[in-house]
This record gives sequence, structure tokens and C-alpha cells, in this order.
Amino acid sequence: LFIIARGAGGAAGAPLAVKKIARPVFPLNYSLGPEDVMMTGMGLTGEVFISARLDKDGNAMTQETGNLAGEFKNNPVKVGSQKVDIVLDRVM
Repeated sequence: LFIIARGAGGAAGAPLAVKKIARPVFPLNYSLGPEDVMMTGMGLTGEVFISARLDKDGNAMTQETGNLAGEFKNNPVKVGSQKVDIVLDRVM
């Protein structure tokens, strides 16, 4: 499972932060923090677009058919928010 934060502009663009969770058990509590930021020196501030992808092969770079995906229904969300629930409701 990949939990992904992107700039508040939406689902396009490079991720600001990514958390990989091996063998997730649902429902799942998660958090994104400084350890998940993709680029050194960048921080998570302001608003972000939160999404998730359950990737069959565990490789974030591949996009095979059958992966599940979803977004937080009230995107964008302010960094530090709680109860940012994501439903994996789309088959890729």
C-alpha cells in the first residue's frame, strides 16, 4: 500500500511524501511525517492532496491492471489534519 501526498494542485505532479506499508490490514491507521518526504529539505506544509494505491507487485513505478486506488474525498487537506480517510474504490 502506498499513501501519497502531492501538492494541493491535485493528483498530477511528483509526490511530496510517500509511505509504503507492506501487507496492510484494513481498516488501517496511517500518518505521514518528515521521514516520508521524498526530497531532502522539503517539508510538508500548507495543503496537500492525499491518495492511496494498493499495488499488486509492491513497486510504485509500475501500474499494472488490477491495482486499487482512492483519494480522500475532501481533498485538499491541511497538513496535520486527522481522520483523513481514504477509500480504495477504483480499479486501475
